[in-house]
Amino acid sequence: MENELKILKTILKADLTKLEIKIVVFLLSKKDKTVKMNNTEIASAMGIAQPNFVRTLRKLEEIQVVGRRNGGMYVRSLNSWKKLDKGEK
Repeated sequence: MENELKILKTILKADLTKLEIKIVVFLLSKKDKTVKMNNTEIASAMGIAQPNFVRTLRKLEEIQVVGRRNGGMYVRSLNSWKKLDKGEK
């Protein structure tokens, strides 16, 4: 319960949109920590238009919520998440 509360607080602090939260939840729900699917596969699996997915993923990488390694992507440690200034959205 404590971990779930910490995740919720971090999401609120990072000021994530619904689509950003949806992508984070999708990545966290996978069995492996590093998801080795390409952008088109993930967008299709989530029912999101690929350009919208890529734009949102780019923002998640910018605020250090999502990272890339070994040809895949993963959700970074909660401590590394940043909050964008209002003008940067």
